[in-house]
Amino acid sequence: MAETGGSNGQVVQIRLMGRFGVEVDGVLAPDARLGQLGKVALGFLATERSRSVSRDELADVIWGESPPPTWSDALRGVVSRVRSVLEAAGLPGATTLAGAAGCYQLLLPAGTVVDVEQAVGALDAAREALAGGRTGAAVGAAREAVALTGGQFLAGSGGEWVERRQRSLDELRLDALEVLSAAAAAAGQLALATEAAEAAIDLQPLRESAYVRLAGAHDAAGNRAEALRAYERCRITLAEELGVNPSPTTEAAYIRLLADPPPVGEPHQLPSSITSFVGRALAIAEVRKGLRTPRLLSLVGVGGVGKSRLALQVAGEVAGEYADGVWLVELAALGDPSLVALQVLSVVGAPEVRDEPTAESVARHLGPSRLLLVLDNCEHLVDACAELADILLRRCPGLRILTTSRESLGVPGESIWPVPPLTTPGLRRYPAASEALLDFEAVRLFVDRASAVAPDLALGDGDLVDVASIVHRLEGIPLAVELAAAWAKVLSVADIARRVDDRFGLLVGGPRTAPARHQTLRAALDCRVAGGNRTPRLSQNRT
Repeated sequence: MAETGGSNGQVVQIRLMGRFGVEVDGVLAPDARLGQLGKVALGFLATERSRSVSRDELADVIWGESPPPTWSDALRGVVSRVRSVLEAAGLPGATTLAGAAGCYQLLLPAGTVVDVEQAVGALDAAREALAGGRTGAAVGAAREAVALTGGQFLAGSGGEWVERRQRSLDELRLDALEVLSAAAAAAGQLALATEAAEAAIDLQPLRESAYVRLAGAHDAAGNRAEALRAYERCRITLAEELGVNPSPTTEAAYIRLLADPPPVGEPHQLPSSITSFVGRALAIAEVRKGLRTPRLLSLVGVGGVGKSRLALQVAGEVAGEYADGVWLVELAALGDPSLVALQVLSVVGAPEVRDEPTAESVARHLGPSRLLLVLDNCEHLVDACAELADILLRRCPGLRILTTSRESLGVPGESIWPVPPLTTPGLRRYPAASEALLDFEAVRLFVDRASAVAPDLALGDGDLVDVASIVHRLEGIPLAVELAAAWAKVLSVADIARRVDDRFGLLVGGPRTAPARHQTLRAALDCRVAGGNRTPRLSQNRT
């Protein structure tokens, strides 16, 4: 039996992904009576409408291996509900869902659009356009495929057939995101290429090809550091989740990346700052001075005190002093101590050498280079970081190391710089809206971050005094101040001041991209440096 042309040339669209619906001539039919079983039946009949489906096959799709005792009668009930929905949509139910000789077939007008088929067609079109060099068309078709697969297939329904189709459509969405990334990169839309690759990784963190796409997009944008970091993310994820190395194909892509000359004029490998750096002028000067004599300087302090931000600010300012650059090794997301040296090796762009300890490979690669290595967030990997730092300092005379940690590494020659909180006003009384309060770093940080989330923020009389009270009670901890300031988009400064004593209730909701322990104040302050001295001074470790 073939598709009909429809008695009135009707335009039919069936949506099975996301919001379920049958739409005829732009009018969505009510489906409240259909139920989950009816949706499964309609979905199966719509996707298999090119052939007749036996009653047994349809029952198997609906109930699997557990049909009701009177499944034949139950099946007729389900089919009846499907026909009623078709009739509500303006289609002749009995002839649209035809039944004969123990079989059913859905006969829809020619040109009927089923979103599942539309997504497959869009992806095929994107691949064909990309292969033909028509990058604009490829981007458009891939975008369509990604949009169509944004919702779950027959959401809320179960069964072997539904779950199998859901898995295949999840894979289709991943393919569409990768094709979109490739097409966008070819079209020079590098931000879109990066976004699509990241979305694919979010959906399936073990998908190596998505990391390769991400690295390629960053490399095309001239961001070699982010390109190398994408490969390193892939390697760490596979090692921690599966205990395996990347495939030869991924390794080959990485080697090609290393073989390409680095971007000209890139003085360092540091991420761009998204928010402004507030205060810390004296601290920056002290840390810069501290880098001149000892070859290992550790910034230590409680969680959320701003160690990483201070290290990155200093590293950016001194980048020109190091002929071979400044290299940031981020360790916050690393859980396996044995991967620390591998992380460094990946960041500095050196290949692994078979049968050679990774730390030795790092030392040999760096050799006499004059560079600054920043090891960020060492506290949970302190032993491994200490061991690697000791080897590198002994083998690489031109190397300086700057670390951030909640405790020192304990390596001979290490200098320790305790990072203090931001300066805050005392408890003495200030005139309303006293501009003298802006002399305090924590007050300026609050105002800066609050203005960022609430551009129309106007600080009236007394608001600065409330800000002074907030930052004083938060002890000048930058993370706590930023979390409090984020509430300015929904609360007045006075309301924040009244609620700030509920630290662990109010101070939540940090950036989703931040490490988990930086998304709430409780997590940030869970671990303090035992006996930590908040006075900023250099102390030489003589051990």
